[in-house]
Parts: sequence; structure tokens; C-alpha cells
Amino acid sequence: MRDIKFRAWDKDFKKILNSNTLTFHEFFTVAEHFEDDSHVYMQYTGLKDKNGKEIYEGDILKTGQYRTEFREDDLWIEAVTFNPDKARFECDGAMDFEPDFPPEVIGNIYENGDLIDG
Repeated sequence: MRDIKFRAWDKDFKKILNSNTLTFHEFFTVAEHFEDDSHVYMQYTGLKDKNGKEIYEGDILKTGQYRTEFREDDLWIEAVTFNPDKARFECDGAMDFEPDFPPEVIGNIYENGDLIDG
């Protein structure tokens, strides 16, 4: 069974708060105290990157190579999001990674938003 973990972006202090010690029940108890919108919660996807680092919603991943007849780039940079319509985490529409190009967490959308477009 996959671990259910969360972390939070503290909007006031501009930093990530890791809460790996919170259980699922404890998370919802704590979350009730933050209804003032001063925190953004991100859930663990259940996946780890090529270095063993846990991948959370809001992480920015380096995911592989992009090749066409006209262009070759060394990597894709994508943000992890949750799609409520499909009830799954996605990274540019999917979370299926090519074995030859495993993902690597290189930041998150709050501290490193400049790494992605838009």
C-alpha cells in the first residue's frame, strides 16, 4: 500500500513545510487550522525519482529527452498536478515515464517557478 503523505507551502514564510510524520487522519485535523489560505497542501504521489526522492504534487521534474525531425532537446521540464476528473496525478497529461529517462525532482512550483513556462 502506498504511503499517504503531505507537505505544505507556507505562503507567509515562503517555504515548504514537510509533514512526513503526519498520518492521514492527523493531516485533516491539522488542515482545519489552516482554513485562512495561508498554506497550500501537496500530496505525495507514491512515486520516487531516479535518486529516491519522493515526488509530490507541485514538484518540477526533469523527465527525459524530446526529439523531432527538426529539434533535439536534452530534457523536458514539467510540473506535477492532480487531475480531479481522472483522480490521478499527472505530469503533462500522464505519470508514465520512459525507463531510459527516469524523472528527477529539480524543484517545485513555489520556490522554482522560473524553471517552467506559464
